[in-house]
Amino acid sequence: MNRFRFSSKWRYVTFLVCCCLGLLSAVTHGGEVTLFEDGTSSYEIVIDQKAVKSVVYAAERLQRDFAASTGHKLPLRCLEDFSKITPDSRVIIIGQNDYTRRLGIEPASISHDGYATRTDGTNLIIAGRDDAGEPHNDRMFTSAGSIPGVGRFLQNHLGVVQYLPGKLWHHVPRHTRVVVDLPDEVVQPSFLHRQISLNYIVRGDSNKKRVSQRRRDFLRWARINGAGSGVLGHTAHETDDMMRPFVKNGKYVGKPEWLALYKGKRMIPRTRSDLRVWYRFHLCTSHPEVRDIAVQYVRDFFAEKPDYLVAGISLSDGDRYCECDRCIAQDAAGVDSKTDRYVNFINEVAQRVKAEYPDKYLGAFIYAAYVEPPVRPENQEIADNLLLFMVNNGSYYFSEKEQQAKREIFEAWASLADHLTYYTWTASHGFLGLPLNNPDWLVGHIAQLKIEGYWGYRHLVMGSLHARQPDSFLWGQLVYEHDKDADVLLDEFYRDLYGNAAETVRSYHRLLAQQVHQANQQLKLEKDRSDDTVKKYEDRVLVYFEPVLAEARTLLDKAAAEIDGDELRNRRVRVLSDQLRIAELMVPAIQIGKLDDAGQASEQQLARLDHLRIEFHEHLMKHGNSDVLDIRDITEVPRYGRDDLMRYLLIPTDYEKWFSVPIKKRPADKWKDLAFRYVTPREALDAEALITLPLEWQFIADPKGTGEKRGLPNARPNGEWRPLRVDAYWLDQGIDHRHVGWYTTTLKVPSTAGKADHLWLLFNAVDGKAKVWIDGKLVGEQNGPVAQMWDKPWAIEVSGHMKPRGEHRVTVRLEKREPKGMIGIWKPIELRGDL
Repeated sequence: MNRFRFSSKWRYVTFLVCCCLGLLSAVTHGGEVTLFEDGTSSYEIVIDQKAVKSVVYAAERLQRDFAASTGHKLPLRCLEDFSKITPDSRVIIIGQNDYTRRLGIEPASISHDGYATRTDGTNLIIAGRDDAGEPHNDRMFTSAGSIPGVGRFLQNHLGVVQYLPGKLWHHVPRHTRVVVDLPDEVVQPSFLHRQISLNYIVRGDSNKKRVSQRRRDFLRWARINGAGSGVLGHTAHETDDMMRPFVKNGKYVGKPEWLALYKGKRMIPRTRSDLRVWYRFHLCTSHPEVRDIAVQYVRDFFAEKPDYLVAGISLSDGDRYCECDRCIAQDAAGVDSKTDRYVNFINEVAQRVKAEYPDKYLGAFIYAAYVEPPVRPENQEIADNLLLFMVNNGSYYFSEKEQQAKREIFEAWASLADHLTYYTWTASHGFLGLPLNNPDWLVGHIAQLKIEGYWGYRHLVMGSLHARQPDSFLWGQLVYEHDKDADVLLDEFYRDLYGNAAETVRSYHRLLAQQVHQANQQLKLEKDRSDDTVKKYEDRVLVYFEPVLAEARTLLDKAAAEIDGDELRNRRVRVLSDQLRIAELMVPAIQIGKLDDAGQASEQQLARLDHLRIEFHEHLMKHGNSDVLDIRDITEVPRYGRDDLMRYLLIPTDYEKWFSVPIKKRPADKWKDLAFRYVTPREALDAEALITLPLEWQFIADPKGTGEKRGLPNARPNGEWRPLRVDAYWLDQGIDHRHVGWYTTTLKVPSTAGKADHLWLLFNAVDGKAKVWIDGKLVGEQNGPVAQMWDKPWAIEVSGHMKPRGEHRVTVRLEKREPKGMIGIWKPIELRGDL
């Protein structure tokens, strides 16, 4: 394991030496070999009869792509005995075997996912470091060096490249003659950890029937372009795993003082719903027994999984940091940072584990309020068995000022810790298929990480991978070989995929990148301290795309005209066009929606908004689960922008069910959602508050939703009902139930109500659709989309239903059919009148 360690003071020397060695190895060639000529080839592909999955896949991929490029299918044989193979056998050998060992190619001399190439007489060898196991899963722990080895062979010698996932983006030029000059070299990946994953992928082997073709396409694309991970272990928010022994029969049974003191209360999960969320435990990291728990968790982890290199000890997500005196005392004075307390915690755990597991690592995030380096000297000695994941979202991309601030943080951590990996998710504007690219930033960023000595780059894709071309392709190429010429890669990308329209498409991408860059120099980015997510998604959609929509459309129209009948390239330009169309629909919808919020939209504009909403939904339905976008992208919009988009564009929360039904066959209530416009209850808000209804009502769950048939609007509470407050969600009050619930209370109308011409019940916030009865009579309902209405005030006029000084029963039926999120009346209800 020590081969992975290197002191920070040698980083720059190591980098330069590696570059020089790479140049030396690249000039050692084995001579030219003619593989294909005059429509035929005398070569065959051979692998060991006991070859592992990655070798089998690499050989089959070579056979398939060679046939597609030349029209000739090379035979593929599995050999048990390689003794009859001689230097003039005319074979392409894939993977390790007795023959490669005779040549001195040993797996131990090749790093994880690396490979060796050799020309031996007329034979060609591509021998990766390949381990047993499934190479095509999103963990990417299995070493599969023969796959990128074959990928580079196809790219360098036949021009065959899988630029993006899917057949449409697989570039296969036709050849009448193939001559190969294969260098004798060992190719070691630039970064040990090169993991890329789509946020929605379900983990599992790629050959299971339940796994989609799109997922298989993604993983095969990632692997052949160089993604992989030599960091065997799972570093995420592991606190829930750490605290699992203290959950019995759906209840937390540990000590309250182990959990964070936040706003005067210990963060104790009290309901089954609390215990189902993955960020449920927030710890008091200064508590000695919590540190004992963490140490024991790591020991148990390595005992159970001895092959793993890394055990994770990262905290739960979110900003609920402990406010007890002991934790606060560990913070550095004068800074808004929790890094010192956090490093104090992970350092102690790592040091205590090291004696028992000297060759293992503890993985931990550097993230959110603990992303800045520690200030206190005693915390600047980072344990050498810690592998730190520097977590930043794409806000690093946004402006020079932001980039400089992040660079300083990267450099500071690099001077303190020997083992660092960068972890990011591209921020925001690639969601919903909106086009984004910034290759200049990406190239410089990867180069800096390499110079600083980072172990790897872990990339979580949220949204459409194809909307980020060509960056998606560049990422895989450069994290595997960081010193590749990015300009050459980009030239090939545009030439191969777009032919005659290459320069026009490049101008289109450059236009969008320059506009985003320019806007970010002036745009004030409001970020959430807890996770570095940039807020106000819909505002950025406007400033990024509105100024360039017309010019961008002109460029794509020009590109379509330049393609000149090539159907594959035509389809690729149509993908770009459909991605841009999303922006063309979103921008005016958001603009009109904002006018409507301010009460300034005309009837003509509102009619236009309805039309845009319908076309937007038709567009998403037509192109969902395609290269344009995945409908699950909707859920990946940052939470600070999702509510706004749902308000302006009415993105449904039950999106999977919504997109499975043709738009003309959708239920009537869904059409109502499309046309719904929130109107502020101005009269009720301007009226005088006569009384606040009781905060404690009676409540009963209605799992089957049959309460109306059973007469609950007229019911009087009995032993089945229970007290419940209306200033908090019912999930927060220990009721683990979703779907339908009923509230009821008695309201005594004050005598002042007799002076009012109009009376309203003002509901300040209800998360769910509601119906309201007074004395058993239905008086009104709130049936708008929950995504819009969950935090909005609304009112029902009750002038003819309440008598001054009278006593009335108020009953509310609340419904919300969603598996996640909160539910309930969560702000007080008022009786108001225009006195």
